[in-house]
Amino acid sequence: MTASYREREGFAARVSLACKYISERRTATRTFDTCFEMNDGDAVAVAVYRRSKTNPKIRANLWRYLCRHTAITTAFAHRRVATKNLPVIARQQRAASEAAFALALKEQARRNARAAA
Repeated sequence: MTASYREREGFAARVSLACKYISERRTATRTFDTCFEMNDGDAVAVAVYRRSKTNPKIRANLWRYLCRHTAITTAFAHRRVATKNLPVIARQQRAASEAAFALALKEQARRNARAAA
């Protein structure tokens, strides 16, 4: 079964949904935004940018949805990553983000404990 765009491992679904919105020139909604807000937005943006190179509908509308400078800079930073390996990068991005969040929560709890003492 294919993962939903809302699921942690739904990278491919997020890329497909973002491409669908862009190619059809649909109004950006919370659903579209979610494609880039699952802690792997850079990998999603790179995948969408790469698809735009072979899909004229995505290419025609891409910059209405993504910041040109950010997308190109991010794609350049990932230029040595094969497209088939972008899900691995997405997984690493999510893991790094989750680890940073867990650390921030731990530090906040430590500060709260000191303040309460």
